[in-house]
Amino acid sequence: LYVQLDFKKGPWILSVGDRFRHNTFWDKHYNEDIEKLWSHNRNDHAFHAIVGYQKGRHFLQGVFSRTFFNPMVSDFHTYLADGPMEHETNYKTNLAWRSELRYTYQTGRIVATGSVTHTLLSDMPTPDESLLGLGASVTWHQGALRLTAGANLYHLHFDDDDMDNNTFYALKLAPTLLLGKGFRLSSEIE
Repeated sequence: LYVQLDFKKGPWILSVGDRFRHNTFWDKHYNEDIEKLWSHNRNDHAFHAIVGYQKGRHFLQGVFSRTFFNPMVSDFHTYLADGPMEHETNYKTNLAWRSELRYTYQTGRIVATGSVTHTLLSDMPTPDESLLGLGASVTWHQGALRLTAGANLYHLHFDDDDMDNNTFYALKLAPTLLLGKGFRLSSEIE
């Protein structure tokens, strides 16, 4: 079930939504006598809230969302090195909390975007993870040719002193040739 409400007044845009999902996990490979140990029901909500402001060629947008990961049957079991498998009876839904602030400038041929994002992964089997990202991209188009270039810088932080934090980047160049009728020829260089 998905519900979304959009509101626009003058230069302001507001959007809120919620996706409700009921998941039932049942692994038929195991003995039916112990079904309660490996049959799990979960009700999950994924929601978002977006606020935007547009004036002329400038657009500023703030996004907040919470999503969830769909677990696999293996998430309900713990495999022990020296013994039998144990059943996980208190599995938690893995959540991703995300916020983003994005600025976009657009002319007839150029779209430039800059953003700051923060993602927090919680209720994971590993320590919580926090990812901070800075990004910028520019798209230029003329007729059937489109060229996009972008750069992102990320910092990954684990909520555990025994794990190393990482800082990494990504560079992208993506030329595209629009062929008409919805077809295109594109490539990405990362």
